[in-house]
Amino acid sequence: MMEAWIDQLIVGVDPAWGPWMVFGLLLLSGIGIPLGEDIIIIPAGMLVQQEALPLWPTLAAAYFGVVCGDFLWFIVCSKLGTRLLHKKWFKRLVHPRRMLQVKYQFDVRGIWVIVLARFIPASRTTTITVAGIMHMKFWRFAIATIICCLLTAPMQLFAGWWIAQSL
Repeated sequence: MMEAWIDQLIVGVDPAWGPWMVFGLLLLSGIGIPLGEDIIIIPAGMLVQQEALPLWPTLAAAYFGVVCGDFLWFIVCSKLGTRLLHKKWFKRLVHPRRMLQVKYQFDVRGIWVIVLARFIPASRTTTITVAGIMHMKFWRFAIATIICCLLTAPMQLFAGWWIAQSL
């Protein structure tokens, strides 16, 4: 059954457009559409193993898609997040003192919070959102994201490759 699903997926993807599709889907996840990077990159790795997608362009698309998507979401949150902080309903939901505590943690441990969030499932988008709203310095966010994605994107692509190899 899984092999039939992979075969259908392979037939539907043009190798020339495949890396661009990976990049585009990862950018969509960067603007708030709930698509996890692993849900996109692992099947791409499976397609690489089946030789339906080229390795190096797909790896580059996965890496730059994650980095650019995270940068995009960080910028959106830093530009529009301040408006959210001043809404009455938001102040009732999250007390201003709690927000100051979070800001302090980002000021003290900012890069490490971003690094840990990359490796804790379902925490990446939330952490990026808070980092943007709390106006973390972009260069600190960028360094952590660029370095961590050098590990996570290839690991996820290889995981997909290994899964397809095992099948």
